[in-house]
Amino acid sequence: MSKGYLSGLNSHAEAILLFMVNTGAHGKELLGLTKNDIRLDANIPHIVLEPNNIRRIKTGYRKRVIPMLGVRLEALRKFPNGFDRYQTDRGPDALSACLNKYLGGNDFFVGKQTVYSLRHGFKDRRREADFNDDLLP
Repeated sequence: MSKGYLSGLNSHAEAILLFMVNTGAHGKELLGLTKNDIRLDANIPHIVLEPNNIRRIKTGYRKRVIPMLGVRLEALRKFPNGFDRYQTDRGPDALSACLNKYLGGNDFFVGKQTVYSLRHGFKDRRREADFNDDLLP
């Protein structure tokens, strides 16, 4: 998937990181993906982020559909049932620790960033591109 630039991460953490960077989704949201949330055979493959038996959604605007393409689609095909490695009580903390250790130890961060900063980076890029949220499903 990563062709080397993320070698050293386990395959689940790598896939989740690629989703976070390219969608603005939070790790906890992605950890709650189940087979029912992943729609690979739709005309446009996508995931559905809404409450389920694993994931809670704090606010209505966090319920959304995210199309899958590029590295996200490639990752999704490897995990069509979700990211079960981190679907435990300590899963979100373990994922965060894994990603922060890897990214910090390999100079991916600028200043005091953390993996959570990636969500905000996506939001900033949307704002800079003057992307209208009304275009989202």
